[in-house]
Amino acid sequence: MTFPSVLLIDDDEDDYLLTRTLLEEAAVGSVSLDWASTYQHGLSSLLEAAHDVALVDYRLGKDNGVDLLRAARAAARRLSSC
Repeated sequence: MTFPSVLLIDDDEDDYLLTRTLLEEAAVGSVSLDWASTYQHGLSSLLEAAHDVALVDYRLGKDNGVDLLRAARAAARRLSSC
């Protein structure tokens, strides 16, 4: 049995710790949580397509989560057309 893999893209470590605790408490089985603390790390992690779901913070320093998702979508399109 495989367990869900979650990617959290958030620049606040307290939010990461809270999310980890909530997932541990709510999970019937096990949940794998990976944390990307920057826009660039989040983008590269999304492009690896190794997670079942991504939780993306709106505010990522000077960047935002919506732009991150748009950039990931555009990059994925470029990669798939090669």
